[in-house]
Amino acid sequence: MALLNSAEEASAAAQRLLGDVPHRRTQPTVKPSMNVIDVTELVRDAGQLGVVIYQERPIQVHASQRLPARASPEIVDRILSLLLDNVGRYIARALAREQGGELAAVDPHGTDDGARLELTLPLAENTQPL
Repeated sequence: MALLNSAEEASAAAQRLLGDVPHRRTQPTVKPSMNVIDVTELVRDAGQLGVVIYQERPIQVHASQRLPARASPEIVDRILSLLLDNVGRYIARALAREQGGELAAVDPHGTDDGARLELTLPLAENTQPL
């Protein structure tokens, strides 16, 4: 049930973010607040949700320790959902760059199928409790 609630919350957050995406250069945008977040927790949550939603896809998350970064959790969630949906890599990369980070396709380490994408975000200077 908690996973379903997370999915519904993520969907609602995505809808709010879609409303903020500029469709024309003249449209003003709302800049989300940058907070200290635990990227590992967000990635693990997205991976767990992806395994449930996309059962036909082999989704793996490798994150071994807490990773504090300064970014908007809503934007990071949006980036991860775009990647899991296997659409909008251009948009996901633009959102990552807005957060001071980067999204890159990298060598999947010897596998013939699938893709490996790395999302980098600026580390938080002060690692206060999250």
